[in-house]
Amino acid sequence: MVNRLTGLRKQLRAKAFILISLLTFSLIIFTNTEVQAGSSNQNPFTNASSNQSTIVYAPITLDGREIVHIAARKGISNNLSQNTISPLDTRVEMYEEKLSQILATGFNPKTLYVTPAQNKQQTVILVGDTENLKRRKLMSVTELDAQLHGLSITDLAGEYSKNIRPALIKALQERQPETIQQRFFNSLGILAGIILLTALLVFYYKKFVKKEETLQQEEPSVSDFGIESENAASEAEEDAQMMEYCQKKLIWQRKLNINRLKIWILVISLFMLWVSGLAAIVGMFPYTRWLQDWLLTKPLLLAIILSTILGIKASDVIIDFLFRKILDKESQKPHVSARRISRLTTFSNVIKGAITFIWMVLGILWFLEKLHIPIIPILAGAGIVGFAVSFSSQNLIRDIINGIIMLWEDQFIIGDLINVSGTVGVVENVNLRMIQLRQANGILSTISNSSISTVHNLTKDWSRIVFTVDISPEADIDKALGIVRETACGMQTDEEWKDSVLDPVNVLGVNNISSNGIEIMLWFKTEPGAQFALAREFRRRLKYAFDRENIDIGIPQNSLQLQDSPALRLFTSNSN
Repeated sequence: MVNRLTGLRKQLRAKAFILISLLTFSLIIFTNTEVQAGSSNQNPFTNASSNQSTIVYAPITLDGREIVHIAARKGISNNLSQNTISPLDTRVEMYEEKLSQILATGFNPKTLYVTPAQNKQQTVILVGDTENLKRRKLMSVTELDAQLHGLSITDLAGEYSKNIRPALIKALQERQPETIQQRFFNSLGILAGIILLTALLVFYYKKFVKKEETLQQEEPSVSDFGIESENAASEAEEDAQMMEYCQKKLIWQRKLNINRLKIWILVISLFMLWVSGLAAIVGMFPYTRWLQDWLLTKPLLLAIILSTILGIKASDVIIDFLFRKILDKESQKPHVSARRISRLTTFSNVIKGAITFIWMVLGILWFLEKLHIPIIPILAGAGIVGFAVSFSSQNLIRDIINGIIMLWEDQFIIGDLINVSGTVGVVENVNLRMIQLRQANGILSTISNSSISTVHNLTKDWSRIVFTVDISPEADIDKALGIVRETACGMQTDEEWKDSVLDPVNVLGVNNISSNGIEIMLWFKTEPGAQFALAREFRRRLKYAFDRENIDIGIPQNSLQLQDSPALRLFTSNSN
């Protein structure tokens, strides 16, 4: 019953999350539709000038809406200084000012006329009505305007008239108190919906953040599965433990990545919700419609960053899912090794790092494009910027190449105990740029791949104990060698430790004679990672065996010679 209730709760939570996401994106789509309706061009010639390379053009806008486009020669504006207004900009400002004056004067929409006419061998657009608005010249239609649109001057003047009249009527209607009042209440409804959905999104955001903190505390550790415990396990048991650890690790990583993906979906939804909602609200009113374009263009840079992060999180979830399928398939094979399972986990992390790098490159290129920074010279490495980037990225390139070589040669995997330039630790993280080692004292060391020249892997394939002990010079050497061999063979036949010893124990004999005593050496070939626990147990047993047979441990000996002196004679006489 409890399991069923738990399952129902999870289903309800999932459905609630999906419902909120759908409501959020529905509002976003609705507000985007309002935005598009508010900023619609209604001009059939918007893209008609793409092939006119010698002509520059600019739109004439009314309340933030583009009505018509006018043109000028490209060379005219280019030859002007930076602080000089070009003729094209002058025409645009003049015509937009006339449109504002017409709206300020007022007119009768029913009798308003916008018509082309000839004035001193020039085609112009005249505006007026039969009541308040006297007949006046609005704008001129030039040969360049006609070339821009690919029409004759007469035909273009007719098209201009068809676009300008409904734009003026719509602008006048939007300024009516009734219309403003209605749109004010509509904007309040949109704002209320935004605030309500924001509260829901923030609620789930806090919930998922709290869940991530819980997942961080539940991270599986190698020690939790007895892989590095004092009690060495058999090879089959160790493989099973490592396989279980890798599976639990992937499941935990997948849950963590899914939770982070949900968090970023909520963040991006919240961002899009407010940007789209505010853009729709300011687009409802003619006096604030100019803010609409700003809201839809300036926050785009932040949207690029958020989209890149979302792509990275989604890629991590997909990779975890695919590698979990591969791991489940591998675990069903009869003779799968623990190292193969660990290697899959290592490759999973490396692929995540590579895809993260690709996403970051794409995001940077997209960001630069929106800033109107030329991308091709940067990619080609041309100029000073390309040289600086290529020079500064040399270490990164070396990191990636060295990382690929180390992974291809299987020098180490996650979970191996390695020694890199004197730093000894367990490999916790591997990617194409660096590795992270957890030392015995808990310090996490990060080492770039390009700085790694030699790797000592202490737990790959098999390990070895090189054991030495000093015995007293007065001790029986043969007896001591027998005790060492007997104790070592006892370890090899012990039910608890026999699977950790791979080959017969090799007692090398007397390795050195010094003032410390007589040094005896032997070798143990063990399972990977079992050498530490096995060596500790062997030392314990050997100490008990030496005590039973009265074999003393070697003690450093020094000789002291004193010359004959009055002080020495006085000390000797007093002692006698």
